[in-house]
Amino acid sequence: MTEADVHSSERDLGLFQNVEFSLTSGMDVRCASFHPIDPVLACGLGKGNLVFLRGSHHSTPFENWEIEPKHYRYGRIILSVQWNVNGTKVAAGSDDGTVSVWSYPSGDGKQTFRRNGRSNFPLIVWNPFNPDVLASYNNALDTKQVMIANFANEKPLTHTIESYLNCQTVAWISYKQLACGYDDGTFEVHELGLSQIGLLNSEMVQKIGHDFGDDEHDRATSSHPDFQQSELRCSVSSIAMNMELGLLASVGTDRRVKLWFWGSNDPTRINFKRL
Repeated sequence: MTEADVHSSERDLGLFQNVEFSLTSGMDVRCASFHPIDPVLACGLGKGNLVFLRGSHHSTPFENWEIEPKHYRYGRIILSVQWNVNGTKVAAGSDDGTVSVWSYPSGDGKQTFRRNGRSNFPLIVWNPFNPDVLASYNNALDTKQVMIANFANEKPLTHTIESYLNCQTVAWISYKQLACGYDDGTFEVHELGLSQIGLLNSEMVQKIGHDFGDDEHDRATSSHPDFQQSELRCSVSSIAMNMELGLLASVGTDRRVKLWFWGSNDPTRINFKRL
């Protein structure tokens, strides 16, 4: 059996196979993200370029994909790259807190904003309900700020949600609502809006307690300044929204999953617990 026959057999069986694709002469790829619709892979390089691999169609084997001739120049090491929901924009983040957004596939209209803080490496979360809006935060050191950016116009509108708590996760739950999970066992829903002079702003419309585990070892110490060090709270580590069911799920370090009706402060079920 030839190597081609082996690869064909592995594909027929639905098995993953190791495929190497050389983009540069060195080990330079720092991050990658697949296009949500087309057979395209965006790769962020340490030397500051955003490079794209493309297949002629979805059934094209990855080893036959080609490098697109047009590269997007960033200028600094790229540590994160994310597409918006319809693949018309791609965002790249660097270690200096800068996030740049390009239109795809033209590469025109580069827009940039910078996130300030002790740890600047930006995590990028596009709004799946609005392809022009993203959130950027960092859940390592500087976690008390979440920056929102709207790229609908030539000059992006930005707004920062600030808290005295450490933000562990964010999730878009509607066209203009963002949920932020904190290390005191709560999460907040912030609604975006525009001021009378056209500036982006937000209002906290709901604060929900994920609730806490029954066992002390399932909990983590809170950073809330009003809590004593002896008081223990879980952290909200993940949030997800299902619009069709109207349910929001929260996961905590108490190893529990809670389901909430949208707009309610009481969980519909509390009997899910990770082992």
